[in-house]
Parts: sequence; structure tokens; C-alpha cells
Amino acid sequence: MRRFPKPRLLIRRIPMNTDKKRKEKAPQPPSEKGELLSPLVKGVRGILPQSHTGRLIWLGFCLALFLASCAAEETTYLHESAKLGNLTQVKGLLESGAAIDAKDGFERTALHWAVNRGFTEVARHLIERGANVNARDRNAFTPLHLATQLVQTDVAEMLIKHGAKLNAKENSWGKTPLHYVAQFGPESMADLLMEKGADIHARDSRKLTPLHYAALSGQKGIAALLIDKGADVKAEGLDPFTRQPGITPIHLANSPALREFLQSQAKK
Repeated sequence: MRRFPKPRLLIRRIPMNTDKKRKEKAPQPPSEKGELLSPLVKGVRGILPQSHTGRLIWLGFCLALFLASCAAEETTYLHESAKLGNLTQVKGLLESGAAIDAKDGFERTALHWAVNRGFTEVARHLIERGANVNARDRNAFTPLHLATQLVQTDVAEMLIKHGAKLNAKENSWGKTPLHYVAQFGPESMADLLMEKGADIHARDSRKLTPLHYAALSGQKGIAALLIDKGADVKAEGLDPFTRQPGITPIHLANSPALREFLQSQAKK
């Protein structure tokens, strides 16, 4: 006798509370206007989980990470807004009474960070609102040190116009902004600082002048500018590596051509 398989019962799941149909709203993306975390959200949008719950968990994690970072650095919302270049947020925080010269764990102000990150308009607004242009971080760097090193000419001019000290020295090597520009360039920034009155004879902690650093780094154009302004080719300092005394820019010249040029200037 042929056997047939036992019939299977098909059980259909009936949704509960079918009489109460709830309309769920589609998850809305976070508003990007005026939000402090909007750049973070934009950066991770491509890898956000697809589910609404997953997104909430992910964004919660990002927020926790952000707040932990703030706590570790003793930062403020104004600092973070300046770092992100969020001018709208910066304006709003200042209008709400945020301390414009508050310092974070690095002893930097919002102006330091705006300059450091290259956000010219944020830096401009902070300067115009009275930010301390001579504030020093824990290494004694001023905003002008940062602006000149990062070749932010417009910001450097604004800082100088509002009273930035041209000859402020940081506390690692005792360098002025001109020392750094002489070492790394460009000529246009060196010319600006000298035009505004930077001391071409300034000495760092090793008694080295800007001309020493121009020679060390092979900045012949800047060396020529310094000499034209009266820099001393025979100025003596300590060797930056061995601390041997009696070192002149000629000793530090990093090429025969530059050494020959400096020697020719020393004979005049």
C-alpha cells in the first residue's frame, strides 16, 4: 500500500492589535545646521547602520566619545566649535556668554585652535570680539607663532594689527615667530614680519638668531632679506646639536653655495 506524507498544518501568525494601526514616522536625519557634531555626523554617514536603533546606538557612542574627549582635554564647546570651523556656533556661544579666552588642557584658547586649523573667518570673528591675541599655550606659543608657521598671512596681519607681540618667545627653544619663519619659510612671511618690526637680532635659548636658522635650513632668500635688513653674519651662538660655542651662520650653512654667499657678505 502506498503511503502518503502526513499533511502539515500551516499556521499563520496573526499580528496583535490589528485594530490599532500605528503609523511610525520614518527616522529623520539629524539637523546639520548649527549642530556642534554635524561634521562628525557627516564623516560617518556612509558607515552608519541602516536600522533606526542601530543609528541611535552609533550616534550615542560618538557623543560619548566626544564628551570623553572634551573631559580629558578640559575643553569647552567654544574650543570644539573653533576646531571645527563652525562660525555660526562660535557666534552663538559668544552671544550666550561663553568665555572667549578660556583655556583647555593644552592651555590653548579658541583663537589658538581657529588659527591652528586654518579657519580664517572664525579667527577673524574671535579677534574682532576681543580675544587675547597674545594668549600663550602650555609651550608659550601665541596665535602669531601658529599663524606664521602655517603661512596664514591674512591671520598674521590681523593679529599684528590688533597688538600681537612680534618678538614673543616660546619656551622650548625660546624662538620668536621670525626664528621659525627664517627656518621654514616662506620669504613672503619673513618679509611681512620684518616690515612690521620683528627683531632680526633676536636670540633664542642657544643664542641663535633668525639668520642662524636660515643658514641651517638653506633658506638663501630669507638669509639675503635678513642681511639686507642688517642681520649680523658673524653673530655667535651655541651649536643647536652639540651646544658648542662660537657658532656663526657661516658654520651652519647647509651647502657650499650658501656658505660662500654668507662669507662674501661677512667681508663687506
